[in-house]
Amino acid sequence: MEDASVNQAIEDLRKKLEEFANPSAVRSGESLELDVLKKVEELFDDLQEVDAGPTPQQEIALGNLQRDARSVLSDGKRYRRRSRQRMRNSKLAASNRSKSRRRFWPNDASS
Repeated sequence: MEDASVNQAIEDLRKKLEEFANPSAVRSGESLELDVLKKVEELFDDLQEVDAGPTPQQEIALGNLQRDARSVLSDGKRYRRRSRQRMRNSKLAASNRSKSRRRFWPNDASS
C-alpha cells in the first residue's frame, strides 16, 4: 500500500472515531474514546454505588445507551465492509497495472 493511501486510511479512521467520540473531547483535542463506552462506564458506576433498583432516569439512560451502542456497532460493521472493499479494489488495481505492464513490455525484468 502506498504512503498516500495509508495516510488517507489513517485520516479516514480518525474522522470516523471523531464521529463516535464525545464532541467536546474532539473540539478540545483530548484523546478520542467511544462516547457510548464512557457513558456505559459512568452509568454502571452510578448503579454500583447504591443498593437499589435503577431510577427512571437511569432506565431511560440505559435505553439511550443501548440504541447508541447498536448504532456504533452497525456503523463499525459498515466501515469494516467498506475498508475491506477498498483494500480488494486497491489490490485488484495493482494487479491490473502489473498485468498491463507485462503485456506492453514482456521482456522487462522489473515485472
